[in-house]
Formats: sequence, structure tokens, C-alpha cells
Amino acid sequence: MALKTLPTFYYHSHFCEFLTFIKEPCKHLLNIQHQEFLESFDKMPHEQQCLLVRLINRKHSIIKRTSLIFDEIQNIPRVLQALENRELIGKVTVDDVPQLLSVLTKPELVELADDCTDSTTATIVKSANKALFLTHCNKLNHELIAQHPITRNYIVCLFNQTVEYFLFLYFGHLKGKLN
Repeated sequence: MALKTLPTFYYHSHFCEFLTFIKEPCKHLLNIQHQEFLESFDKMPHEQQCLLVRLINRKHSIIKRTSLIFDEIQNIPRVLQALENRELIGKVTVDDVPQLLSVLTKPELVELADDCTDSTTATIVKSANKALFLTHCNKLNHELIAQHPITRNYIVCLFNQTVEYFLFLYFGHLKGKLN
């Protein structure tokens, strides 16, 4: 069986269909924040809409910048900046650290452990597994971690509650996803 070739912007079309359902039959269930999200999306240039949809379809709300490679979206750093200006994505904060740690690679966790472990915290051997590094890093000062250069490699999606509510309206349960 041959694989079907999808149109370049299939995900954007699918998302727009999804939003049509949210805007029409669900309109009376939307608060001002939801309506502002919809209006903002409608006013965005196509490339910003596309990257936003790509972010929405990711598994985690903290995403590594270098993982964002899409042939159909030009100058992703510029588009990310535009989404940050719209307050749809942001930088890692202290509150995001536990979730950030869960998406870091072992080498990144090792670097954080090396740089953020102080004299009052026990050290960890480099041969320890990723789970032990994750546990160790969770005990470190989250303010130091949030200021660490590693965090600049990641973005935080700030639209998740709105999109999760839309998904609930669309599917009627909390497990629905667009992908």
C-alpha cells in the first residue's frame, strides 16, 4: 500500500476547520481570553499561523528551538519572535523548571548538575542514568536553572490552556488531540 502524500499545509487547513467548529457552534462557551486567541490567530500572517499550529501539535509545551525544522516555514527564529511578541510563547521561568527538566537530554541534565550544584548539595557521578540526573536536578535551585544558558534553547507555549479547552469542546473529553 502506497503512502498518501499530504498537501504542504494540511495541518493548517485541519486546524482552521477545527477553529471553525469552535467559533460557530461553541461561540457561547467562549470567554474573552478564548475570543482574543481566535482573533489573534485570524490576524496573524500565514507563516505565524503555521508555526503556531506546529507548536500546538507537539507533545510537550516546552520545546527545543533547534527541533523546529519545517521546510515550508522560512526564518523560524523571526517567526518565533513574532509569536513571542504576541505573548503566545515565552522564555523558561522558574515555574517552568520541573517541566523543562523532564524534556532535557541527559547531557543537558549533566551540564545543569555541574553548573548548578552548590556545596550543600551532594554531587552525582557522571555515569548515573538519566532518571537519577533528573531527580538530582529537581532538587537544585530552580532560579539558577531558569537563568542557565541551556534554557535559552527552549520556548514555553503559553496557549495550552486555551487550546486544551478548545479540544475539550471539540471532542467532548480531555484526551482528544489534533494529530
